[in-house]
Amino acid sequence: MSEQISAALRNGEAQKALELAKAQLEQAADKADAYYWLALSHQSMGDTHSALSAIDQAIALAPEHNDYAMVRSVMLLGNSDLNAAQSGLMDTLALNPNQLEAYIGLIHIALAQRNLPEAQRLLRMVERIDPEQEQVLVAKGSIAQAQGDFDLALKCFTAATDGNPNNVLALSGMGTCYLQKQMPSFAEQALKRASELALGNIGVLRALCQSQLDLQNFAEAEQTVSRVLALKPDDLPSLNLRAQLRAQN
Repeated sequence: MSEQISAALRNGEAQKALELAKAQLEQAADKADAYYWLALSHQSMGDTHSALSAIDQAIALAPEHNDYAMVRSVMLLGNSDLNAAQSGLMDTLALNPNQLEAYIGLIHIALAQRNLPEAQRLLRMVERIDPEQEQVLVAKGSIAQAQGDFDLALKCFTAATDGNPNNVLALSGMGTCYLQKQMPSFAEQALKRASELALGNIGVLRALCQSQLDLQNFAEAEQTVSRVLALKPDDLPSLNLRAQLRAQN
């Protein structure tokens, strides 16, 4: 069943993956792998709290499995808990210095901290391992985007999606690049796909809403704002924007 869950996640079928993961857990409640797939499925639904709870169960059952600790750190990174994510990734590298995913996570932390020299240093390290690997391409694109080189960023993000059309980071990076280049139609296309794959990603939804506003697709923008408020009901900017959009109709 793990292969079915993996396929569902790759195809952006988050709800199907979650249902399969729950069914697998019922059959193997003592297996760390079952909790691992449940964690990934919850994460794809945007439920970081449940994802962390599940990956903690996986780690408790198999503390020697370094990948689980690394996945937990990436989840914390996605939840903007940078210090905890950084600490976890450093611990992962202490156990396995060749863990490419940990270096990628540290690159994104450096970018979040606006530490471009550190991000570039780490990128040079991972490019020695595999410069064409999709996560490396996304990291390179993210650094280029932070530097204002949107053409290089788009080239990297596009190459990453050529290898994996469902790479959320590549799609969202592509979308925000197109927004920065004032090409909202292309931005909306990429961000809409990213929002379908990452149902609970508020940042992607905000960018999608901006592309729809730029296109004057006000009805669609209101629907997107409502999706943000379903995830964060007390989000004041979204409440104000929805009120403004409704006042126009």
